[in-house]
Amino acid sequence: MANLDFHIVTKIRERIAQGGDKIALRHKINNVWQGISWKEFGVSVDALSLALLGKGIQPQDKIGIISNNMPKWTIADLAALQVRAVTVPIYPTNTPAQTSYIVQNADVRILFVGEQEQYDAAVSIYDECEQLELIVAMSEEIVLADNDFSMTWQQFTADVSSDVQPELDARLEQANYDDLLTLIYTSGTTGQPKGVMLDYANIAAQLQGHDERLSLSENDVSLCFLPLSHVFERAWTFYVLYRGGTNCYLQDTMQVRDALGEIRPTVMSAVPRFYEKIFSAIHERVSKAPVHRKILFTWQ
Repeated sequence: MANLDFHIVTKIRERIAQGGDKIALRHKINNVWQGISWKEFGVSVDALSLALLGKGIQPQDKIGIISNNMPKWTIADLAALQVRAVTVPIYPTNTPAQTSYIVQNADVRILFVGEQEQYDAAVSIYDECEQLELIVAMSEEIVLADNDFSMTWQQFTADVSSDVQPELDARLEQANYDDLLTLIYTSGTTGQPKGVMLDYANIAAQLQGHDERLSLSENDVSLCFLPLSHVFERAWTFYVLYRGGTNCYLQDTMQVRDALGEIRPTVMSAVPRFYEKIFSAIHERVSKAPVHRKILFTWQ
């Protein structure tokens, strides 16, 4: 393998090897934050990579993900990248017609879905998408339809032959900066969405740029609440994991306020509108406060 100091797959695998039982990912299960260690993260990513190889995924084949934020989003993403496939994120709020267009345009072979709504939509468009071979349900709560083209995450990763391990090793050795890493489709406000092509060199440049300006460490905790289907949160998640921080996935964006108090993130990516809402909420509370509190708030 060439010297790939900032190849995202190489760097995250290094973190996995070093992380051990330290928490890499966190998410809410039954309203309680649960942790996934670096070791568990690595095992899950490799198991999914082997399953993809077992289905005959070739270098630069397309793997779709349509889901709200969850650890399995990143696990599916990195597993695809490890086998040199191309991840195609799809907004979970897309209509079936919008999803169908992207799946067809990108030639997606396997589609990972996060919730029942996305699963039902994926099943409804399956016959339209000639290239689509399989739909994989990421959440255990999804109720599968009676068909032969969808399965659970557990089923997908369970029946994997160790014969494909050498192929995974070979794909990892073939890692390079010129491979296409992802196709990210635009909103389509000026016609049909266009697939933006980003390679590993692009992400590597972002890692380097962040390193020049930021000082994240293994002690940092990030709240992942913007959609991973957008490059902003996804690239930031790459950076957090590259630096060895803990990434906390918020599946329901309506719970941001509670999550801030529960996990107390040290870093996060957010858009201006988020801070505007916080600013407005604070000033609304101040406007209803007693006079002495108003004076304290405005005192400089």
